[in-house]
Amino acid sequence: MQGVCSYTVTAGPNNTKLFQFRDENSTIDMSNIIIAKAIHPEFVLCTVMEQQSTAMLRCNRGHAFARNLPSRFASKLERVRKELPSVFKALPFVLSHGDLNVTNLLVNPKTGNIAGIFDWAESRILPFGFALYGLENLLGWMDSEGWHYYDRCRELESLFWQTFRAEAHNFSDADFYLIRAARMAGFFYHYGFNFDTKGVVQSVRMDQPDGSLAYLDAFCAAGERAPIS
Repeated sequence: MQGVCSYTVTAGPNNTKLFQFRDENSTIDMSNIIIAKAIHPEFVLCTVMEQQSTAMLRCNRGHAFARNLPSRFASKLERVRKELPSVFKALPFVLSHGDLNVTNLLVNPKTGNIAGIFDWAESRILPFGFALYGLENLLGWMDSEGWHYYDRCRELESLFWQTFRAEAHNFSDADFYLIRAARMAGFFYHYGFNFDTKGVVQSVRMDQPDGSLAYLDAFCAAGERAPIS
């Protein structure tokens, strides 16, 4: 599997091992890999020691957004900025993958179940909800004409949140309101910035002919829906 900064292959008997070759400037923080393996032993296939990265998440980017993102995002961004203090105060901090999309998932072709998740180089400890762009990403696809949702995407989304509510007994309605804000913040963070190979923010994305902001346009519109069934 060819990634932006990596190339991943399977090997060994029945392809049970996973090897990833990375750009020398795109190292992985192995402490996050260890955490991921402890939390998701069934999905993180193996741990191989590499040089550790010192790249750190820089969250305070609201002013750069406000100055540089197109004005059509201004109202949603302002709502996110107002809710961020409560998001960081009230929601639990969890390990977030950082690049959760179909190219980083291994799926069992017979059962349709997820068999593995790889490329944890951009993983961070963040309030729950920041990585929900990954859920949105699984509900459709992007092509030259823009973003398209699958016909049964709302049914799939509803099933996700029904399962979440059944498992997460301690989440209140107020928590779900903040999850919605964190979800929108994740859209802006993941699709509104340009990153270097170490996962460090370099600049705010601008409107380009290649549709650089197409995901943000699509998911900001989707963000008007409450993330609960």
